[in-house]
Amino acid sequence: MKPTKEKLIFASTDSFRLSEFTVTTASGTDGVAVIIPKKTAAELARIVSDEEEKLPIELYFHENQLLAIRGNVRLSSRLLSGKFPDYDGFFPKEWATKSVILRSDLQSSLKQASLVARENNYNTRIRSKHEGVVEISTGDTEVGASSISVSGSVEGQEDIVGVNAQYLLETLSVIREDYVSMEYKSALSPIIITGFPKDEGKYSYRHLIMPLKI
Repeated sequence: MKPTKEKLIFASTDSFRLSEFTVTTASGTDGVAVIIPKKTAAELARIVSDEEEKLPIELYFHENQLLAIRGNVRLSSRLLSGKFPDYDGFFPKEWATKSVILRSDLQSSLKQASLVARENNYNTRIRSKHEGVVEISTGDTEVGASSISVSGSVEGQEDIVGVNAQYLLETLSVIREDYVSMEYKSALSPIIITGFPKDEGKYSYRHLIMPLKI
């Protein structure tokens, strides 16, 4: 997590995927990036999940300590030592293929494909076609194969990329926009997922998933 005067940037990775969430703040100061324990991050999410209470959350950092205050709730935690990777360069600046799909269509197709793909590490193929069709399919497994086509807009090259369906479903579950954009340079390059159109307001989100061999 990195605080600035105008925004707060959260990032996390497990080496196979990388997420960044940026939210604007009412006030703040520039600070150094800190690493929050996983359990603390989960507890912070629980604290702010009650959107019915229109209460701001205040975050204070001092040396290796974090203090979060929201209403009558206080959370203190020790920060982890070390330095988070400088990840911005991991997000490609250019793409060769871009697909925009209704999020609910992609979710239902991936869930169906997962019933078969779980036999093969959830390896799922996504093929983008110029005629405005995105095909979600699996290879042959002991329980069969699956192929579903959904409508979408496709820009750039027609291509096919392999992805872990569960990773992508988890990403879609936190995107708020009705449509999602998937961009990649080749079948071997990272896949970038964002909500579409991008929200220029109080928050922004981008997610990177490493591809699987087709």
